[in-house]
Amino acid sequence: WKYGVDPRWSPAISNTESTKGANCFAWHNAWGWTGGSWPSWEAAIDFHVKGLSNIYGYTISYANAQKYCPPNYDNWYRDTLNEMRKI
Repeated sequence: WKYGVDPRWSPAISNTESTKGANCFAWHNAWGWTGGSWPSWEAAIDFHVKGLSNIYGYTISYANAQKYCPPNYDNWYRDTLNEMRKI
């Protein structure tokens, strides 16, 4: 709630991007976010959610999916939205 983002969104993206952090490509980066890594999950989550707020707004949309994952946005949107519905 700190950044005005749907609290289900970031965890749902982590499911789509890294199977909930099980397959991260960088330290504490479960979202494929900026290609970077963070010293802790707390710092990573804060950075990701703040970025979602600043760049994408409150929650998922088809237009946001096209920006977040251009090469595979149809599947990304469907998978992330389905995970949000489970949370």
